[in-house]
Amino acid sequence: MLDIITALCYTMSIISLLLAASRKRGKHADWQPRISVIVPAYNAEKTISDCIESVLDSNYNDREVIVVNDCSTDHTKEECEKYGDKIHLINLSKNSGKAIALNEGFKESNGDIIFILDSDTFVEDNCFSEVIKHFYDGVGAVTTKRVVFNQDSILTELQQVEYIFFSIFTKVQDFFHKVISINGSGTAILREAWQELGGFKNTVTEDTDFGFRLVESGWNVKYADYAIIRTVAPDKSNTWFSQKIRWGKGFLECVLNYPNVLLKDFYLLLFVVPFYLFGIITFLVGLSSFFMFIYKILYLTEFNPVASSISTIYLNPLILISFLTCMLIGGMYKVFPLLLFIAIIWVPYFHIVFLVDKERQLPAYSLVYLIGYMPILTASRCIGYYGAIKDFIKSYREPL
Repeated sequence: MLDIITALCYTMSIISLLLAASRKRGKHADWQPRISVIVPAYNAEKTISDCIESVLDSNYNDREVIVVNDCSTDHTKEECEKYGDKIHLINLSKNSGKAIALNEGFKESNGDIIFILDSDTFVEDNCFSEVIKHFYDGVGAVTTKRVVFNQDSILTELQQVEYIFFSIFTKVQDFFHKVISINGSGTAILREAWQELGGFKNTVTEDTDFGFRLVESGWNVKYADYAIIRTVAPDKSNTWFSQKIRWGKGFLECVLNYPNVLLKDFYLLLFVVPFYLFGIITFLVGLSSFFMFIYKILYLTEFNPVASSISTIYLNPLILISFLTCMLIGGMYKVFPLLLFIAIIWVPYFHIVFLVDKERQLPAYSLVYLIGYMPILTASRCIGYYGAIKDFIKSYREPL
């Protein structure tokens, strides 16, 4: 049964990628709204100037810049004050978090569109002019394409590959007009939608929560893949791992808190959910098979990877590590047919991904991403999922 579910998830993922490839670019719009760019900043002295400069240098003129200094303890305030009346600076008296900072910035804004922008993120020249092309009746928010700015290490390069997958995943949702989350680093939100929802909630991932609430309230969310933002990605493993745990926990919290968003939509169930199930299933199967491999090595019993479940054939990285180890100890004749089949399964998958995203410089990282990055990424998400389920059960048991 697990084999069938895994095969179906893989098949639907491939179909989703092909559908995303046929997605068309947004149409030009005559509407030229005023845009309020809100930048929440906490201890952002190293990046806040570049962030502000990117907005001021954009080719969209009808905009205002509101920086909310969330009681920073470094020189963020001084860096912002250099811009004088070019920006509107709000200094909070205590550190309140991103959600509160955004809501405070909204109170001082007057734009028809509110563009939330992280202080370590920079917009490209045409970013604002691209997002407004996707606003039409019923659209409450337009999310952007996120690219890693600091691609100067293996870790950050691999995060760029991850962002490519996220971009493709969002394209699939957008193909069916079913985008369910927004990019917290840079997203344009219609003023009326913000007011209807009452702004952001102080949750684990306030951006994902806002996206789910938008969809639940009947608003559409669109994806502008030509509206590019460049963000500074974590360059230390512990920071990266903590971020992925938080993202995993925040996403599942939203799924549990707003189940109707996924459960009542046929296309989301058919094409979007498999992306999550496929990664989780192959990780868990791979983890169990990996420990079985270790057990057999320790007790000198025979290990035949070809006899493993079909689920493991879909190149779970942990299984591949087992295969490669088996090859080193003289089991190549057992492993080679399976590795060949794995290549047939995954080479087209990665080729389609990079083709859809028009990415040219990163295919060389595919194997590293698959073997070294993806299992840790999925593990961190599973830890986050566990935390979300634990908190949900705890809140459910608490008396009202």
